[in-house]
This record gives sequence, structure tokens and C-alpha cells, in this order.
Amino acid sequence: MTTSTTKSTKSTKTTKTTAPKTTARKSTARSASGTRKVAAQASSAAQSVVDKAAAAAKSFPGLDVSKLDPRKLDLSAVDADKLATAMRDAAYTVVGFGVLAAQKANVRRREMAARIGARFGANSTQVEEAIKAFETRLG
Repeated sequence: MTTSTTKSTKSTKTTKTTAPKTTARKSTARSASGTRKVAAQASSAAQSVVDKAAAAAKSFPGLDVSKLDPRKLDLSAVDADKLATAMRDAAYTVVGFGVLAAQKANVRRREMAARIGARFGANSTQVEEAIKAFETRLG
């Protein structure tokens, strides 16, 4: 809708333009349609990934140990000292990774306590007490 006004003494021109309501509805419908298209594409992409993973799992070679009989193994070529050393080293490695994981968890716990304390204005002892109470509930 366009309105024009002209006066004889002053030359004033007022133009008022309003967009039809159907344009707003069309743009809303277009954005909803675009959102549906994006969601459909994401869903088909996710399904494609799932299908590929299922196909890979089916073709993954399995290890069948049902026919393995330890009584028939020839262990005469195995050096017991080397085997014991390798097993000890493996155990030390597993324990070392466990210690590293525990230290990392402790550092993250302290970082979280600092963030919570800074965000809510509590001092660190209150936050530590709340975390300890939470950890005791977890077991």
C-alpha cells in the first residue's frame, strides 16, 4: 500500500509502504522447509555412517579361539625369563597409566572446583567440602 500526500504551500511527499503479510508467511515457510531439508540431510548422513559401520563390523576378521588347545602348544622355544620380564614390564605400564589417569582426574577436579568457586563466589574450602560430599555419595 503506497500513500502520497502533496500540499500546495509546501511540497511534502509522504510515502508509506507496507509489505504484504503473505511475504512474511512465505519466508517463514521457506526457513522451516530449509530446516527440514537440513535435518533430512543430517539424518541420511548419520544413517550412511551407521550402515558403513555395520558393514565394517561384519567384515572385521574375528579371532576364533574355540579350537585352541593349550595342551598341544610347543613351549620349548619360549624363554621363561624373557616372558617374565615382558609380563612385569606390561604390568608396570598398566599401573603407570592408571596413576596418570588418577592424577589427570585429580587435576580436573581441582580445576572444576576453581571454576565453580569463581563463578558462584564461594571460597575454595566450601567447594572442596561440597565435592567431597558428592564423591562420598558416589561411593
